[in-house]
Amino acid sequence: MEKSIYRWIIFFTDREDRYWFDMFTRPGFRHCCIAGYVEGLEHWIGFDWGKKGTYMNILSDKDINKIILYTRKNKGRMLEITKPYTMFNNWSWIPMYCVSVIKSLIGYKNYFVITPYQLYCALKKDAKEV
Repeated sequence: MEKSIYRWIIFFTDREDRYWFDMFTRPGFRHCCIAGYVEGLEHWIGFDWGKKGTYMNILSDKDINKIILYTRKNKGRMLEITKPYTMFNNWSWIPMYCVSVIKSLIGYKNYFVITPYQLYCALKKDAKEV
């Protein structure tokens, strides 16, 4: 049985590790990850693609609330999207990294959005702060 995800929370955070590409990112927006709510299963699927690997987890509402509190405590930002975008072509010329994976999951297509902060700004008009 296939279940679609129409509610997403995107988490924007800083990180302690520093990499060469951080010269292109903004403090507080050095990484992003996503969780999608699966109606009918009443659980979230968390997806975090990073330099150290890809993590997928099934999360309860209690788990999501812990992540939200942790993100707020560490001065991170969160956006909730309830309207997925329509992407006709899933191919991207940009290598896979946290932003490109999230754009692909929510169907957002804009080749010029390449950093977590640019993604945050681009989605703010269609999303609400958590």
